[in-house]
Amino acid sequence: MSNQQFKVLYNGQEVAVTCVGDRSYYVQISYKPLKLEHKLNENGEHEWVDLDSNVETNLSKHIGSLIHEQRGVENDNVHH
Repeated sequence: MSNQQFKVLYNGQEVAVTCVGDRSYYVQISYKPLKLEHKLNENGEHEWVDLDSNVETNLSKHIGSLIHEQRGVENDNVHH
């Protein structure tokens, strides 16, 4: 089974997104893909975590919101 791919608009440019798991995505913003995971934090709030730093950054949050608009993933049943 191949990974699902789609595009989001980021700063007016189409950016390739590859779904690599239930809630994980690779986003080709630059030469190195941004690796994101959608999950709940300890307060039960949705976060888009940059897997390289293991924290939510401004960029991961913004790209995550674009993915959410495209896919509606915030309605997933997310568990720690």
